Amino acid sequence: KDGTVMLIFFGLFATLIFCPPALLTGQVSLDIIPIVSGFVMAAIILLIGYNFVYRSERIEEIDRVVPLMTLNPILVLIFATLFFQEIHSPLVYFGIFLIMLGIIFSALKFSWHAGSHIRVNRLAILFCIISSIAFASKNIISKYLAMAHFQPLSIIFWIGMGCGIISLLILLFRARPHSFPQGRSLTDHALAASLSVASSLLITVAIIIGPTGLVGFLSRIEIFFVLLISESIYYFRPHLLRTRFNKKNLFQKLFGIILILVGCYFLI
Repeated sequence: KDGTVMLIFFGLFATLIFCPPALLTGQVSLDIIPIVSGFVMAAIILLIGYNFVYRSERIEEIDRVVPLMTLNPILVLIFATLFFQEIHSPLVYFGIFLIMLGIIFSALKFSWHAGSHIRVNRLAILFCIISSIAFASKNIISKYLAMAHFQPLSIIFWIGMGCGIISLLILLFRARPHSFPQGRSLTDHALAASLSVASSLLITVAIIIGPTGLVGFLSRIEIFFVLLISESIYYFRPHLLRTRFNKKNLFQKLFGIILILVGCYFLI
């Protein structure tokens, strides 16, 4: 409900999780390039990426927002091909095609019996595009630094430092103390932010050590878990999520997820 609080927690947890490995192994580089790049990437993922993700989740169903975020790996694939010459086999591109087709079935809802298409919120689409560009840019910068032979742990360290400093600035200048969540709500915000940090760390590491474009698409397997968890929550606690259960839509989503999983198999 409060994206600003989520950003603050994300930055603080990023510092606590991203920084210790480099400090413990003595791999903190003081070169200006990873320092500046780390702060730039922190601003991209914190102020732009997650900010607009949280905004889109407030106005659109979560199981439609996540498929829309697949614009991110598309951009990463394009950038990786242009800048890193990552060329793959035709079978891999066929898998990417299946993933994109599955995303269409997962994100867009059709109502054949009513003869009309249930549209996705246009503002949510815009927010997803902005955040996708931000995340793709962060991934490409991470890969560039890794290919320039900077220590991966040092890259992650400076991203964490940047996130922490930016979150403190948000806390000082943007957060409203009287509206700061208390009790259980505060715990929920902290839990959600810590999960976001953990997933961001794993994706960043995978981008650094693996094929940039393929990692982005393989991460789309999250759509399956989003559908599973969101539908389960809707069944037991329908008031907690902005989603609507419908058998026709459920089968359509399942078909889309099957296509995505088959596409990911071809990528592997």
